[in-house]
Amino acid sequence: MPRRRHDEQYDARRREILDAAIGLFRTRGYESARLEDVADELGITKASIYYYFPKKVDLLLEICQHAIDDASERQAKILSSDAPPDERLRLAIQDPISFMETNAAVWSVFFREFELVSTSDPRRRAIAKRLADYGRRLEDLIREGIEQGVFRPVDPQIVTNAILGMVNWSHRWIHGTDPAKVSREFVGLLEHGLLRDSNTD
Repeated sequence: MPRRRHDEQYDARRREILDAAIGLFRTRGYESARLEDVADELGITKASIYYYFPKKVDLLLEICQHAIDDASERQAKILSSDAPPDERLRLAIQDPISFMETNAAVWSVFFREFELVSTSDPRRRAIAKRLADYGRRLEDLIREGIEQGVFRPVDPQIVTNAILGMVNWSHRWIHGTDPAKVSREFVGLLEHGLLRDSNTD
């Protein structure tokens, strides 16, 4: 029992430090924020931060790791269902948009600061691979829909990049916006385009 209590306290403190770092990295930028700033935010010593995160980059990488892990698990659950490709695609767009709205600070740090980490860091490469896998699974879904005749014959890679561009960029402006409405507009644009069908005029 004492060991479990110690583990819970350890995990809770790590979470507090990560939350403080997310806020500081978002407002000040990763390069400008210091470990001392994180410690000051929590009212603890810099040495206390070192106990949990020896380097500032450790904080950034853990933030990014948690973000892509959560997103990947949610996507995998959606894509593994027996629903038809078009329904899975709608959910695969709606879910991350909602996720972006409730975790905008995390994704702001992820997309703005992740590229600052050296590509020689194996942890960065692992996160980059998970990010690439996320896009590949979406591309596979579009390809599946094309093969089944559900989607028009389009370039799956280009369409995937367009979807990810719309969804991922939403972290910059979605705060305070209804994510359900954003999802409907994105899905509607993807499914129907902007031009009206001349046969309906």
